[in-house]
Amino acid sequence: MFRKFFWRGSHALAAIFLFAACAAPTPPQPAGQPAPQTGGTAQLAYAAPCVPESATKPIPSGKKRLVIGTGSEGGLFYPAGNALAGVLSKSLTSTEALTKTIGGSEENIRALAKGEIDLGFASQDVAYEAANALGNFKGQSKASVCALAQLSASFLHILAAPAAGINAVEDMRGKRVAIGTPGSPAEIAATRVFSAAGMNLQKDIVGANMNLEQSLAALKAGQVDALFWMGSQSVPQIYEMMAGGGARYVSIAPLYEKLRKDFGLRYAQITLPAGAYPNMPGDVAGIGIGSALLVNANMNTQLARDILQAVFDNAEIIRASHPELAKFTQKGAATPGAVPFHPGAVQFYAR
Repeated sequence: MFRKFFWRGSHALAAIFLFAACAAPTPPQPAGQPAPQTGGTAQLAYAAPCVPESATKPIPSGKKRLVIGTGSEGGLFYPAGNALAGVLSKSLTSTEALTKTIGGSEENIRALAKGEIDLGFASQDVAYEAANALGNFKGQSKASVCALAQLSASFLHILAAPAAGINAVEDMRGKRVAIGTPGSPAEIAATRVFSAAGMNLQKDIVGANMNLEQSLAALKAGQVDALFWMGSQSVPQIYEMMAGGGARYVSIAPLYEKLRKDFGLRYAQITLPAGAYPNMPGDVAGIGIGSALLVNANMNTQLARDILQAVFDNAEIIRASHPELAKFTQKGAATPGAVPFHPGAVQFYAR
């Protein structure tokens, strides 16, 4: 299903991107590629398959149509895609931008690879697996997708009851732990975090599948000793719990290198700053899953630059769209992630 978007000055559009509040390492420079480009906000290098030689798809003359793959109405990608469509329809000459809801991260990447859409949103873990033929993409060709901009990063909240004696993940052995709903990013991340700590989720803890509200209620009632939840860094329900002294954060700093070794760039290292919630004694080291705006590696370099110019020319709309999008900056958008940047993005951010 397509939706058309045309700019109307009297309508405020929801915006798109989020600053990825994490610092992923710069991808290694492939042999034979130019040296990293420095300038603007980032130091980036071309990396296969995102090289200038691939980014040569002709830009149609006359009226152009750009199709943007989004996601379900309840998530970030849907309003992000709507906003992007409005911005591009307004800013690019003779361009009509449309959104297409086809599922989410995995479906968007498959559609990009097939040329069915021009831009698409995806989470970093899925993008990483697609680019490396892992997970649900195992046995298939590596997806030729590139990043235009890094977006928001969810955070893995790990909270413990103050009286539970839990200062590290290893202290949860034998404890009752809420691990998110079945199949959720929280449950998957919890399984991997326990593995990195030398523990088995099925054997070493008493796990319970609960959503955030249920988890916090159970923690408050003393029915669980700790909880895992993946989501926004700013959560009113957690703020209330922390303000009342009913929970404390657990850092996973000692486990990050093991997680990176075992699971690659699926997770980003994120620090929750002291002061984010009441009664935090200091920064909390954690992990999260970022998201990105992706394109096919064959997108014309000039078109990629034009899209990014339109995005940042409308930064005030982007920042005003949603509380979680208020921190969007060019510097954050240029943070290296799970897949290489498109050459047009490398050139844009290096200005």
